[in-house]
Amino acid sequence: MKNPPEYRPFRLALWALYISAALFIVATLAVNGFFLARERMGVGGEPAAVEAVDAAALTACMGELQVLHAELNAQMNQTLGSQPARTGRLQWEDWSPGWRTRLLAVGARCRLETGDVPAAKAIKEAYDRLGLLHRHYTTLAVQFSKEIGPHSEKLFKAMES
Repeated sequence: MKNPPEYRPFRLALWALYISAALFIVATLAVNGFFLARERMGVGGEPAAVEAVDAAALTACMGELQVLHAELNAQMNQTLGSQPARTGRLQWEDWSPGWRTRLLAVGARCRLETGDVPAAKAIKEAYDRLGLLHRHYTTLAVQFSKEIGPHSEKLFKAMES
């Protein structure tokens, strides 16, 4: 007899252990993936009280958004000029979460994420567009490091010969 009935409880226990271990591994990977993605996207603070968002705070937030915009453009230019091109994506991925955290902090200070401060509508528009620009630049940095950069490096090598 291939599967003796007296061993059936042991087989069921082993299958249960196997399925439990597989589910544990899948759950662990999913949770770690979630936290890793959250860390890479940056973490913002708690939104400020609505009363704390006055004209001076909005002016300060707009100034910080302008600084963040300048830093974003400077980093993109540096990424596109990196040699070899593969390092540009790695530099971008190392730099990006800190920048994103600072952007989210500005959004929290002026309640730009919630959008419930009527006086901040113009700043919220700039905030949203800056976040979108960052996502587009991230796509461009990855595309450059994987496709465009290596091609241009080969072109430069061919032209040097």
